[in-house]
Amino acid sequence: VIMSKSDRSQLLRHALTASPAECCGLLVGREDDGQLRLTSVHASENLAADKLATFEIDFRIRLHLEDDLADKPDRIVGLYHSHPDGSPEPSATDLADAAEAGLVWLVLAVDGIGAVDISAWLFQGHPRTAKSFSPLPVLIE
Repeated sequence: VIMSKSDRSQLLRHALTASPAECCGLLVGREDDGQLRLTSVHASENLAADKLATFEIDFRIRLHLEDDLADKPDRIVGLYHSHPDGSPEPSATDLADAAEAGLVWLVLAVDGIGAVDISAWLFQGHPRTAKSFSPLPVLIE
């Protein structure tokens, strides 16, 4: 997963601003020489009932993006969310809630002093069968 310094900064700001709640949003990008390049980050309000333990992206943002991207080369390629005072790996809750194979999940681990660690994961599987996350490298340009 390749992202710009600007997109990385936007993700970090969102994670730090939302903490101790989880932040979330959608990722737009495209395949570029066999690698996934993010082209924009779209923050969402976290609509989860318990924002300290989970996240829920506003589905209206996805609908709006899908309409905007219908005739463009970019597409929704993934989502992001934070784990305040947590691990940069997907949680058991993340795996249980994941439902769309092929989406990239960025996990932003925010520690108590404001440092953020970003990891990327490809979700594989189907809601009714075996599901898993595979790690992906993250490159900042």
